[in-house]
Amino acid sequence: MIIEDDGMGFDVGAARRSAHTEQRLGLVGMQERVAQLGGTLTIETAPGHGTTVFVRIPVASEIQGDIDDREAPDLSGR
Repeated sequence: MIIEDDGMGFDVGAARRSAHTEQRLGLVGMQERVAQLGGTLTIETAPGHGTTVFVRIPVASEIQGDIDDREAPDLSGR
């Protein structure tokens, strides 16, 4: 999943460092939820620029190994 905006951006490191002291847990909460699903969260931003958030969560076949194509259902609609 990719979410992006053309807003004012922010300093990711500063936001993460101040999350607990300023009771702003949005980034921490997102990171924890993605990690629980075995995924990764990447944030690209800088003050004065937009922000792009990349979330990658593996599907079951990535976690359990590739599914044999012969066993996969035919989803072609034919």
